[in-house]
Amino acid sequence: MNFSRQGVVMERSVYSDFVFAETMAHFGYISKKALNLYHECRRMTVPLLMRPHLVVYLDVPVDVTLKKIQARGLPQEINSSVLSAEFLSQMELQYKQKFLREMNNHAQILVYDWSEEGDPEVVVEDIERVNFEFDRNDPKMADWKLQDEWAWCGKRMEYTKYRHYFMKWLTVPDFSVEELIIPAGDHKQYMDVLLSAPGEKYEVGFNADMGDQFILTKVKKDVAV
Repeated sequence: MNFSRQGVVMERSVYSDFVFAETMAHFGYISKKALNLYHECRRMTVPLLMRPHLVVYLDVPVDVTLKKIQARGLPQEINSSVLSAEFLSQMELQYKQKFLREMNNHAQILVYDWSEEGDPEVVVEDIERVNFEFDRNDPKMADWKLQDEWAWCGKRMEYTKYRHYFMKWLTVPDFSVEELIIPAGDHKQYMDVLLSAPGEKYEVGFNADMGDQFILTKVKKDVAV
Protein backbone atom coordinates (compact mmCIF):
# COMPACT_ATOMS: atom_id res chain seq x y z
CA MET A 1 0.00 0.00 0.00
CA ASN A 2 1.45 3.34 -1.10
CA PHE A 3 0.73 6.50 0.89
CA SER A 4 2.86 8.81 -1.25
CA ARG A 5 -0.15 9.75 -3.42
CA GLN A 6 1.82 8.66 -6.47
CA GLY A 7 -0.27 5.55 -7.07
CA VAL A 8 0.65 1.88 -7.40
CA VAL A 9 0.07 -0.54 -10.28
CA MET A 10 -0.23 -4.25 -9.51
CA GLU A 11 -0.41 -7.16 -11.94
CA ARG A 12 -3.10 -9.22 -10.26
CA SER A 13 -3.36 -8.95 -6.51
CA VAL A 14 -4.63 -10.51 -3.31
CA TYR A 15 -8.11 -9.33 -4.31
CA SER A 16 -8.28 -11.74 -7.26
CA ASP A 17 -6.40 -14.81 -6.02
CA PHE A 18 -9.69 -16.44 -4.98
CA VAL A 19 -10.22 -17.05 -8.73
CA PHE A 20 -7.41 -19.62 -8.64
CA ALA A 21 -8.67 -21.20 -5.41
CA GLU A 22 -12.23 -21.53 -6.70
CA THR A 23 -11.04 -22.98 -10.02
CA MET A 24 -8.74 -25.51 -8.36
CA ALA A 25 -11.55 -26.58 -6.05
CA HIS A 26 -13.92 -26.92 -9.02
CA PHE A 27 -11.57 -29.45 -10.63
CA GLY A 28 -10.70 -31.26 -7.40
CA TYR A 29 -7.12 -30.04 -7.01
CA ILE A 30 -7.99 -28.86 -3.51
CA SER A 31 -10.76 -30.13 -1.25
CA LYS A 32 -13.90 -28.31 -0.22
CA LYS A 33 -12.52 -28.07 3.32
CA ALA A 34 -9.32 -26.46 2.04
CA LEU A 35 -11.37 -23.96 0.03
CA ASN A 36 -13.47 -23.12 3.09
CA LEU A 37 -10.30 -22.55 5.15
CA TYR A 38 -8.91 -20.34 2.40
CA HIS A 39 -12.06 -18.20 2.38
CA GLU A 40 -12.03 -18.01 6.18
CA CYS A 41 -8.48 -16.64 6.12
CA ARG A 42 -9.43 -14.29 3.30
CA ARG A 43 -12.42 -12.92 5.22
CA MET A 44 -10.18 -12.17 8.19
CA THR A 45 -7.38 -10.47 6.24
CA VAL A 46 -8.42 -8.89 2.92
CA PRO A 47 -11.04 -6.53 4.46
CA LEU A 48 -8.23 -5.02 6.56
CA LEU A 49 -6.60 -3.77 3.36
CA MET A 50 -7.60 -0.61 1.53
CA ARG A 51 -9.11 -1.64 -1.78
CA PRO A 52 -8.00 -0.16 -5.13
CA HIS A 53 -9.68 2.68 -7.00
CA LEU A 54 -9.28 1.18 -10.48
CA VAL A 55 -9.26 -2.26 -12.08
CA VAL A 56 -8.08 -2.79 -15.66
CA TYR A 57 -9.23 -6.13 -17.12
CA LEU A 58 -7.65 -7.31 -20.39
CA ASP A 59 -10.11 -9.82 -21.85
CA VAL A 60 -8.46 -12.60 -23.86
CA PRO A 61 -10.55 -15.57 -25.13
CA VAL A 62 -9.53 -19.01 -23.95
CA ASP A 63 -8.55 -20.24 -27.43
CA VAL A 64 -6.26 -17.24 -27.90
CA THR A 65 -4.74 -17.84 -24.46
CA LEU A 66 -3.97 -21.46 -25.38
CA LYS A 67 -2.30 -20.32 -28.63
CA LYS A 68 -0.17 -17.85 -26.67
CA ILE A 69 0.85 -20.62 -24.26
CA GLN A 70 1.99 -22.76 -27.18
CA ALA A 71 3.83 -19.82 -28.75
CA ARG A 72 5.63 -19.01 -25.50
CA GLY A 73 6.99 -22.56 -25.48
CA LEU A 74 7.56 -23.08 -21.76
CA PRO A 75 7.64 -26.87 -21.13
CA GLN A 76 5.91 -26.56 -17.76
CA GLU A 77 2.98 -24.84 -19.48
CA ILE A 78 2.82 -26.80 -22.74
CA ASN A 79 3.00 -30.18 -20.96
CA SER A 80 0.67 -29.17 -18.14
CA SER A 81 -2.50 -31.21 -17.73
CA VAL A 82 -3.98 -28.31 -15.77
CA LEU A 83 -3.84 -25.55 -18.40
CA SER A 84 -6.69 -26.93 -20.46
CA ALA A 85 -9.54 -25.12 -22.20
CA GLU A 86 -11.90 -26.28 -19.46
CA PHE A 87 -9.67 -25.01 -16.65
CA LEU A 88 -9.10 -21.62 -18.29
CA SER A 89 -12.82 -21.28 -19.08
CA GLN A 90 -13.64 -21.79 -15.41
CA MET A 91 -11.08 -19.14 -14.46
CA GLU A 92 -12.62 -16.75 -16.97
CA LEU A 93 -16.05 -17.42 -15.45
CA GLN A 94 -14.74 -16.67 -11.94
CA TYR A 95 -13.12 -13.44 -13.10
CA LYS A 96 -16.15 -12.12 -14.94
CA GLN A 97 -18.99 -13.30 -12.73
CA LYS A 98 -17.40 -12.89 -9.30
CA PHE A 99 -14.21 -10.81 -9.29
CA LEU A 100 -15.34 -7.95 -11.55
CA ARG A 101 -18.74 -7.83 -9.90
CA GLU A 102 -17.16 -7.66 -6.44
CA MET A 103 -14.62 -5.01 -7.45
CA ASN A 104 -17.27 -2.88 -9.13
CA ASN A 105 -18.67 -2.09 -5.67
CA HIS A 106 -15.66 0.04 -4.80
CA ALA A 107 -13.54 0.59 -7.93
CA GLN A 108 -13.71 1.98 -11.43
CA ILE A 109 -13.62 -0.88 -13.98
CA LEU A 110 -12.00 -0.63 -17.42
CA VAL A 111 -12.42 -3.71 -19.65
CA TYR A 112 -10.63 -4.17 -23.00
CA ASP A 113 -10.84 -6.80 -25.70
CA TRP A 114 -7.20 -7.92 -25.86
CA SER A 115 -7.69 -10.77 -28.37
CA GLU A 116 -5.18 -9.27 -30.76
CA GLU A 117 -3.54 -7.03 -28.16
CA GLY A 118 -4.59 -3.43 -27.95
CA ASP A 119 -2.77 -0.15 -27.73
CA PRO A 120 -1.37 0.48 -24.21
CA GLU A 121 -1.45 4.21 -24.95
CA VAL A 122 -5.24 4.04 -25.26
CA VAL A 123 -5.42 2.37 -21.83
CA VAL A 124 -3.20 5.08 -20.34
CA GLU A 125 -5.36 7.80 -21.87
CA ASP A 126 -8.52 6.18 -20.48
CA ILE A 127 -6.96 5.98 -17.04
CA GLU A 128 -5.99 9.64 -17.21
CA ARG A 129 -9.61 10.52 -17.94
CA VAL A 130 -10.89 8.68 -14.86
CA ASN A 131 -11.89 11.08 -12.10
CA PHE A 132 -10.23 9.84 -8.94
CA GLU A 133 -11.43 12.83 -6.90
CA PHE A 134 -14.35 10.92 -5.43
CA ASP A 135 -16.88 12.55 -3.19
CA ARG A 136 -16.17 11.50 0.39
CA ASN A 137 -19.74 10.19 0.61
CA ASP A 138 -19.24 7.94 -2.40
CA PRO A 139 -19.43 4.28 -1.24
CA LYS A 140 -16.38 3.56 -3.39
CA MET A 141 -14.37 5.76 -1.03
CA ALA A 142 -15.43 3.83 2.08
CA ASP A 143 -11.93 2.42 2.69
CA TRP A 144 -10.27 5.80 2.24
CA LYS A 145 -12.36 7.98 4.56
CA LEU A 146 -9.74 8.53 7.25
CA GLN A 147 -10.29 11.39 9.66
CA ASP A 148 -6.83 12.93 9.86
CA GLU A 149 -3.09 12.40 9.49
CA TRP A 150 -2.99 10.35 12.69
CA ALA A 151 -5.37 7.85 11.12
CA TRP A 152 -3.12 7.65 8.05
CA CYS A 153 -0.12 7.11 10.31
CA GLY A 154 -2.00 4.23 11.91
CA LYS A 155 -2.54 2.65 8.50
CA ARG A 156 1.14 3.03 7.64
CA MET A 157 2.09 1.25 10.86
CA GLU A 158 -0.50 -1.44 10.28
CA TYR A 159 0.85 -2.27 6.82
CA THR A 160 4.54 -2.07 7.73
CA LYS A 161 5.68 -2.56 11.32
CA TYR A 162 2.62 -4.55 12.41
CA ARG A 163 2.06 -6.49 9.19
CA HIS A 164 2.62 -9.74 11.07
CA TYR A 165 -0.86 -9.30 12.56
CA PHE A 166 -2.23 -10.09 9.11
CA MET A 167 -0.22 -13.27 8.89
CA LYS A 168 -1.39 -14.65 12.22
CA TRP A 169 -4.66 -15.72 10.60
CA LEU A 170 -2.67 -18.00 8.30
CA THR A 171 -0.85 -19.86 11.08
CA VAL A 172 -3.84 -21.42 12.87
CA PRO A 173 -3.83 -25.11 11.91
CA ASP A 174 -7.04 -26.81 10.80
CA PHE A 175 -6.51 -30.52 11.29
CA SER A 176 -9.69 -31.31 9.38
CA VAL A 177 -7.98 -30.30 6.12
CA GLU A 178 -5.95 -33.39 5.35
CA GLU A 179 -3.84 -31.98 2.51
CA LEU A 180 -2.49 -29.29 4.83
CA ILE A 181 -1.24 -31.76 7.42
CA ILE A 182 2.43 -32.71 7.01
CA PRO A 183 3.14 -36.33 8.00
CA ALA A 184 5.77 -36.73 10.70
CA GLY A 185 8.20 -38.47 8.35
CA ASP A 186 7.91 -35.74 5.73
CA HIS A 187 8.40 -33.04 8.35
CA LYS A 188 11.54 -34.74 9.67
CA GLN A 189 12.93 -35.00 6.14
CA TYR A 190 12.15 -31.31 5.57
CA MET A 191 13.95 -30.31 8.78
CA ASP A 192 16.95 -32.51 7.97
CA VAL A 193 17.33 -30.86 4.57
CA LEU A 194 16.80 -27.38 6.03
CA LEU A 195 19.34 -27.79 8.83
CA SER A 196 21.93 -29.22 6.45
CA ALA A 197 21.78 -26.12 4.23
CA PRO A 198 24.68 -23.66 4.55
CA GLY A 199 24.08 -21.06 7.24
CA GLU A 200 21.06 -22.83 8.75
CA LYS A 201 22.66 -24.97 11.45
CA TYR A 202 23.07 -22.11 13.96
CA GLU A 203 21.80 -18.57 14.47
CA VAL A 204 22.91 -15.89 12.03
CA GLY A 205 26.52 -14.93 12.79
CA PHE A 206 27.40 -18.29 14.32
CA ASN A 207 27.91 -20.41 11.21
CA ALA A 208 31.57 -21.07 10.41
CA ASP A 209 30.59 -22.52 7.01
CA MET A 210 29.33 -19.06 6.04
CA GLY A 211 32.58 -17.38 7.03
CA ASP A 212 31.40 -16.14 10.43
CA GLN A 213 34.38 -15.34 12.67
CA PHE A 214 35.08 -14.92 16.38
CA ILE A 215 32.19 -17.23 17.16
CA LEU A 216 33.48 -18.27 20.59
CA THR A 217 33.49 -14.68 21.83
CA LYS A 218 30.15 -13.63 20.41
CA VAL A 219 27.09 -13.06 22.56
CA LYS A 220 23.71 -13.47 20.89
CA LYS A 221 21.40 -10.50 21.45
CA ASP A 222 17.63 -10.75 21.07
CA VAL A 223 16.26 -7.61 19.48
CA ALA A 224 12.58 -6.83 19.85
CA VAL A 225 10.92 -5.73 16.62
